Amino acid sequence: SYGPSSYVSRKTSSCPTASAPTGLRATASTRTDVTLRWNSVRHADGYKLEHREGASGTWADVSPRSTITGPSYTVSNLVCNTTYYFRVSAKGDGSPYSTSYGSPSSSISKKTASPCQAALAPTGLRATASTRTDVTLRWNSVRHADGYKLERREGASETWADVNPHSTIMGTSYTVGSLVCNTTYYFRVRAKGDGSPRSTSYGSPSASVSKKTSLCPAASAPKGLRATASALYSVTLSWNSVSDADGYKLEHRKGAVRTWTDVSPSSTITDPSYTVNDLACNTTYYFRVRAKGDGSPYSTSYGSPSTSVSRKTSSPCPTVSAVTGFSAPVNAQTNVKLSWSSLSGVAKYKLEQQTAGSSTWTNINESVSHTSTIYTVSGLVCNTSYTFRISAYGNGTKYAAEWGESTTASATTSRCTDPPTALSLGFHRNDNDSLVVSYTDSASTERFYQFQLFYGTNQGSLTTEWDIQSSSTFDNLGYSGWYKARGRNCLSSGRTNCGVWSSFSSEIFLLAKPVLDVIPFPQRKAELTWKDVTVPSTDTVEYVVQMRKFNDVTWTTAQSSSLVFSPPSVSYTIDLDSIVNGKGLVHNSAYEFSVLVTQKQGTAVVRSIESDIITIVDTPIYRVDGHNSGGTNDNAGQAVIRWKTPDPSAESGSYEIRYRELRPATNGAEHTSPDWSPGDHSLPKTDRMSEDSQHHRITGLTVGKIYAVQLMYQTLARNKVYAA
Repeated sequence: SYGPSSYVSRKTSSCPTASAPTGLRATASTRTDVTLRWNSVRHADGYKLEHREGASGTWADVSPRSTITGPSYTVSNLVCNTTYYFRVSAKGDGSPYSTSYGSPSSSISKKTASPCQAALAPTGLRATASTRTDVTLRWNSVRHADGYKLERREGASETWADVNPHSTIMGTSYTVGSLVCNTTYYFRVRAKGDGSPRSTSYGSPSASVSKKTSLCPAASAPKGLRATASALYSVTLSWNSVSDADGYKLEHRKGAVRTWTDVSPSSTITDPSYTVNDLACNTTYYFRVRAKGDGSPYSTSYGSPSTSVSRKTSSPCPTVSAVTGFSAPVNAQTNVKLSWSSLSGVAKYKLEQQTAGSSTWTNINESVSHTSTIYTVSGLVCNTSYTFRISAYGNGTKYAAEWGESTTASATTSRCTDPPTALSLGFHRNDNDSLVVSYTDSASTERFYQFQLFYGTNQGSLTTEWDIQSSSTFDNLGYSGWYKARGRNCLSSGRTNCGVWSSFSSEIFLLAKPVLDVIPFPQRKAELTWKDVTVPSTDTVEYVVQMRKFNDVTWTTAQSSSLVFSPPSVSYTIDLDSIVNGKGLVHNSAYEFSVLVTQKQGTAVVRSIESDIITIVDTPIYRVDGHNSGGTNDNAGQAVIRWKTPDPSAESGSYEIRYRELRPATNGAEHTSPDWSPGDHSLPKTDRMSEDSQHHRITGLTVGKIYAVQLMYQTLARNKVYAA
């Protein structure tokens, strides 16, 4: 057996640390990873790899929970497009249990790959459930996504809003709350980042989906509506509150009136009681109330109304006192200036007048402003006695409906002066279409003037103008012939207190613009017509028909240069074939026509005037394909009209096809040409088409009959006709 001796102690020498590794290098990198290698250290028990972000960051162990055993390591979860610094230290010195690390190696830097790629757009977005105020959505997850942003917009709005702006949604489902019932919403989702730490960017949005929240159930009708108090102009009401109601609308109507009116249209009533003001005294009103919403946010609908109740405001209605200080001094020969003292509590005044010897009161103005104390009555008869009276309306409240007692005042207008003398007229022709009447008047007082214009041999009044200024112009008279005028002045408007008519002015001859009309004929012809122009017996009148291509500037004579029309010729037949061929023009185009009227004395030209322009389009070339076979042929009794579209520069319009059966031939002669006059035996039938048509089928014809067919083109512009 052994016995123990006394013991002694001794500490071994300090462990020498491992040397710093050499050859540290980055061998590969991605947007989030960097792979590093270094030379192994003899007797090292492992390694510690450290990194920092940028040149001034803090060194951090990339694997704090375990020792790296080999001379290589891939650092993950880095930020893309960022520079990192790395260093490595060897652990121990070959002795067991060594935990110390030696000096670090020299550091190296490496930048992660760029650019940072945003996450892909999520797929599979769908609404899985909804209520009146909530919608639940789901979507497919996106690899490496750091979260999601869900956005919504309401109906036709173009603005998207983040449903959770204060935090990132971490899962692939979310319930959006606080929505409006019975409303369509659109949703879309974005994925955050690309798998790298601290990424805050969001990728493209998913395809949007829509979902409509459930119908809004209206609040139930309130109960217990009752009038608790009333006064002259107000009624106080209360009712039982409705659970979840967002407010109330109180309505009223007056007596037999059937229309309900909101008593507070600009705001919602929040409490179950309300005082209605500004009512009429001594009047019965009916009231009803509705509850707003159903407890869901933003609800604006109102439910059914309660049972109505009635209440009569207090009586009797007070009235204002009679107006004081009422006077009626004469202001002018036919004017009286009424005045009175201001009266408080008045809504308006009513003024009336009565002529001496009459028992009838005539209303002057029953809505004179409550702020007025002066009113001038004009248009009275001179040297006449009048009595005026004034009444005040109301009692200071908005709807008071009583007139107070009236107050009267009398006045006699000034003596009538002699009426004005006859005017000294001036009368001249302004141009071929207008005449000007003027006057010279030395009167210093205000006057009103009346002019009359006479035309023709019977000297009847053509027109009268009243209450005009120093002259009057008569435009667009439309008649060629002799005119004369006369005038007078008056002391007042309304053709009263007038002087005698002046002598007639000297006569003036007016050459008026002729008005053209068009009568279309078959065979590419049309007849221009106009009214004959009357000139003095010593003069002559000539008509020249002018033409030009549509929108041209220069006119050319349509008829032969030697052909000048004289009365009673008031028409001209346009033969488009001869005009177009004779002047080297183009078929199927539009042409403008006018008539130049010239008044002459011998060979001297006195004056000329040109008519308005009328436009005619050359015939669209067409043919008729007839189907006249009998039996079972589906085309029996039909014809197809075909044509070319007219000049595209022509004004827009529509086509018209006219057709009629020709009268039977007699004595072996050919069938007669169609006569489109109203007195013909058979009236024309009409089919209309839009202007882009180029063919049309006529049906309902009789097999074996001969028909004349005419194609016309008419513009939509007023006073312009294209005829073929």
